[in-house]
Amino acid sequence: MTIDRHWNYDDTPLADLNDSVWNFHVWNEVWLKREDLPDGHDGWQAVDGTPQEASEGVMQCGPASVRAIKEGEVYLPYDSKFIIAEVNGDIIEWVKDKAGEMIPVYRDRNSIGYFISTKAVGSSDREDVTENYKYKEGSSKENAVTTRIVKYRLIGSIHSLLGGKTTLSSRVTYLKYADAVYTHLATLGSCYFPRLFRATLC
Repeated sequence: MTIDRHWNYDDTPLADLNDSVWNFHVWNEVWLKREDLPDGHDGWQAVDGTPQEASEGVMQCGPASVRAIKEGEVYLPYDSKFIIAEVNGDIIEWVKDKAGEMIPVYRDRNSIGYFISTKAVGSSDREDVTENYKYKEGSSKENAVTTRIVKYRLIGSIHSLLGGKTTLSSRVTYLKYADAVYTHLATLGSCYFPRLFRATLC
């Protein structure tokens, strides 16, 4: 999940394409039984009373399982994908070259979600809850979460391009953003001719 900033080849900003980043944001957690989610996703859920954008046409956000957020389960309701970007997104700088192509030139992995806090029970002290929402940056578990997010976004994007008529499976074999993502794709279904895909994962 990325927060994207765009520049023209002459270093002028393409502000209309840019995502916004707040220097702080506040949301609530509620304890819920989630019968609509897989086992293990009950408990704390993130609910945002001041959402940043519409979800399903309404200004709302959540409830999203905190476990789903930490594990990068972008496909689980509600709005887990958006909150993952809020707490664990990477800032990507893009430059539009003279041919009109957007080229990623810089990745900042550390500016988003590095100080997630709540008020401690029984005092006014700060309680750090960052590790409730994300694994330590650069750890094997954090890398596994990144790979999971890329895999589901890749499969979803290509499946959509094929009109939902082809079954896809994917195995991410190498990942080093923003150099390249290499995958093996296996297809089954009604696609009987070769297709060339060129995709940008954001």
